[in-house]
Amino acid sequence: MAVYQALLLNTAVPQIQAAQAGDSYVMVVNATTPALRITQTGTGDAILVEDAANPDSSPFVVTAAGDVGMGISSPVYKLQVIGTSQLSLSAAGTQQALQLNNSDTTAGTQAVKLGFSSAGVTKASINAAVYGNDYMTFNVGSDAEKMRLDASGNLGLGVTPSASWTGGSVLQQGVGALYENSSLGTYDLTYNSVRTASNSYVYALSSLAATRFQQRDGAFNFFTAPSGTAGNAITFTQAMTLDASGNLAVGGTTNKVTGLSGSGNGLTVQGSASPTIGIYDTSDTSYVLSLGQIDSASYIWNGANGFMAFGTNNSERARITSSGEFLVGTANAISGFSSCKLTAVSSAGSYFQVTGGAAEFNYVHNTATTGDNGFLAFGTEASFATRGSITYNRAGGLVAYNTTSDYRAKDIIGPVANSGETIDALKVYSGKMKGATVERPMLIAHEAQAVTPYAVTGEKDAVNDDGTPKYQQMDVSSLVPLLIAEIQSLRARVAQLEAK
Repeated sequence: MAVYQALLLNTAVPQIQAAQAGDSYVMVVNATTPALRITQTGTGDAILVEDAANPDSSPFVVTAAGDVGMGISSPVYKLQVIGTSQLSLSAAGTQQALQLNNSDTTAGTQAVKLGFSSAGVTKASINAAVYGNDYMTFNVGSDAEKMRLDASGNLGLGVTPSASWTGGSVLQQGVGALYENSSLGTYDLTYNSVRTASNSYVYALSSLAATRFQQRDGAFNFFTAPSGTAGNAITFTQAMTLDASGNLAVGGTTNKVTGLSGSGNGLTVQGSASPTIGIYDTSDTSYVLSLGQIDSASYIWNGANGFMAFGTNNSERARITSSGEFLVGTANAISGFSSCKLTAVSSAGSYFQVTGGAAEFNYVHNTATTGDNGFLAFGTEASFATRGSITYNRAGGLVAYNTTSDYRAKDIIGPVANSGETIDALKVYSGKMKGATVERPMLIAHEAQAVTPYAVTGEKDAVNDDGTPKYQQMDVSSLVPLLIAEIQSLRARVAQLEAK
């Protein structure tokens, strides 16, 4: 390979040309002035390095304005690189491996911008040093700020971290924050509260309650505070504490209940063979579970004699006895009624069950001695609408089975017509109910339903979910108005015959 000395040519179009492929030129300069100076007095590029293509669309170029382009023929920035690139730097000692500085002292000038650009808009940037501000921001989505790291080491996600945080580092998102204070050995999760001095907090927003969850010395502490005014001091109340031994205190740090205990005052968690949670009182003289203020407590108490009592306003209101009787308003079972129980049957409703012999009843007792007495009332709709009742008519000395019949609950159309035809269409049989021994007149529900559907409930041949028959039922008392109408018609016709 031949080596040629560089020549300075003062021709109109200076050219230095290799003699043949593989030849190169060497220029050795020993001077205090620039080794090579290129002055472009026209509008063309100062340097243009092309590959075999001419013109080259992706050359190395230095424009007349001093912009350097790699892989682009017309750079518009001081350094513009198009295509895959790699920057590898190394330095010895304490020098930075890579340092990017921006000497522009215009307020808001960014140090680094990353991401695709559309119509001149950068999609993301890292502002490692924004001139005039002592913080770092991370921006995405049309270069919108999403995260900020301030000079105190506080990090804000989607929010500028409050400058009031002191004593440690914080990760803040909205008005919630994770706060670590190494001097106190605490790690707090806070909401609507900012720590401004040693163990002192202020509200971040007005009209909003504040909370703190703190980990310290192996314990977990829960604090609450009512709403306040932004910037005002917060007075936290310690609502609950779980200490390092597993003791749980509700309402502060005292009156602890034991996490694992076999007896005494405590909250017990045991294996599957025992209750999941048991609350014990070994003296059997005070409330086991109390709700509300002490002087007007609502409570559940499992007493020494094996019963369970339910109370309000510091007085017993109901009791389940050791035999399973459910007593309401009394602590003593009524003589002769010890076998009566109230049983709930899934979603099908509830019923009173009598476990005694054939002579036992479910009793409804109204102790009033004057006037009419009520026993049961029946109603429908979301707001109770009376449909019927069972009462005692003291004047008549009879139990009345009532259906609502007030004129205000009815739309009267006119007198009954063709009552005889309806009665004639009803088929009356002589028969016995299955299991009964006495024969009596009776109607068949589905036959009567075809004539008087208002008197029959249910559908013919219906069955329950378990396949057992779901019997139709009749209200024969609803036929009484029909019978009265027919009797009145008969009386009228008899009166006409008698008059003749």
